[in-house]
Amino acid sequence: MSRCILSAASVVLMASLIACAPVPPRPESVAAIATPESIGLAKAPVIPWPAADWWRGYGDPQLERLMTEALAGSPGVRLAAARVREADRRAELAAANAGVSLTLNGVSSRERNTGNGIIPPPFRGAMMTNSRLAIDFSMEIDWWGRNRGLIESAIGQKLAAQADAAAARVMLASAIVQGYFQIQADIRRLSAARALVSVREQLAALDDARIARGLDTALIRRQREGEIASGRLQVEVIEAGLALAHNQIAALAGKAPGAIPAIVEAPLAEVRFASAAEVPVDLVGRRADIAASRWRVESAARLEDATVAQFYPNLSLSAFAGFSAIGLVNVIRGGSGIYGVAPALHLPLFDSGRLAANLGVQRAQIDTAVEQYNQTLIDAVREAADQMALLRSVAIQRQRAEEGLTALRALLDLSQARLDAGLADASQTLNVRLQLLAQEDALAALRGRQLAADALLARALGGGYGDANMVGTGTGDAGAAPAAAR
Repeated sequence: MSRCILSAASVVLMASLIACAPVPPRPESVAAIATPESIGLAKAPVIPWPAADWWRGYGDPQLERLMTEALAGSPGVRLAAARVREADRRAELAAANAGVSLTLNGVSSRERNTGNGIIPPPFRGAMMTNSRLAIDFSMEIDWWGRNRGLIESAIGQKLAAQADAAAARVMLASAIVQGYFQIQADIRRLSAARALVSVREQLAALDDARIARGLDTALIRRQREGEIASGRLQVEVIEAGLALAHNQIAALAGKAPGAIPAIVEAPLAEVRFASAAEVPVDLVGRRADIAASRWRVESAARLEDATVAQFYPNLSLSAFAGFSAIGLVNVIRGGSGIYGVAPALHLPLFDSGRLAANLGVQRAQIDTAVEQYNQTLIDAVREAADQMALLRSVAIQRQRAEEGLTALRALLDLSQARLDAGLADASQTLNVRLQLLAQEDALAALRGRQLAADALLARALGGGYGDANMVGTGTGDAGAAPAAAR
């Protein structure tokens, strides 16, 4: 008898496979995953990759304290961490939906039976209590990998969220470092701007003395007043920029303006990543945003597997065991026991093309995810190349500015010696002092730009993503390359 049942089941299954809706063939996709070689990253230069706490390399305790507070309190980092937790729960939900369900159900209903139906006397038209207490079991047999595809897709989304959280941390660290060194540069520029105003005021006093002796006209005085006003305006501009920069730093740290200690002048550090000369091929595995995009490609591909499985028969099994009786007190008496098994088959035969259209949408989403990955990769390479080029250019500009500053200092020494010997007047020395202060202002601005570019290059090189010491981001396995990329 069991052999006959098995044979019948095999025949039904074979007929189901023959009769199910055909899976449309996958068209040749216009989207192809870009590789480092395909975009020209053939070389692999050795460079100092940023560590997870790369900003400590500048040796600035004030910056380190600020970074610790910002990483702990930044809303952006906390938001990214919340998205990781949400994706993690979704992955757990996908796994739970594919598992076995076992439920204890109890119900008791009081109702009047119809007096004009098929119910025989004495129950016809009578009030009755129907009670049921049973354990219900259900399980879906995942022969075609639909549930497995959904689970793997959810895991891909979770890993993408973890990489996004790491990217948010890298972005925050880079922004803090840029803002901090901009403030340090502006502190020095403010000092130079105030000194410039002071020197111009001294020149104005000399002009007044010359005018009083009839050696000059009021025209030179008016010109000097304009220069003093321009210098005072520059002081106001730099002070306003400092206030805005402090507010930005506070916002990045998740604080109100004024809630963090004022940043005071500290020695300016030297750049740490200027030795990079070209974009390294390993950049693909060092950037969190690239990893997140690749995990989304993987997630979309696993969803395609789940979508294809919908074309095949879906088998499920349900069963129950318990008690059922008329009357509440009879439900646990002998003879009230019930049990049963209910295998079920769902077979798509004709659905007006809905399954095919759904599969087409999913395949288009894979192409979209691939192109987004490719664009992310190209943008990452461009960003790294831009910052390397900018650092080289600013380094040359700084060298020229330092050469000019050295020359002006020597000129100031000579001018001061002539003044001390009575061979020149004070105005000549003060004019050289003006040039020197202007050069110091330009050099301070260049050093701020150089350190900001260094922070941007640290971000462009991944900012320590995947480093074993990266903590507080929940990166987990996101530092590993996606399966299709390995």
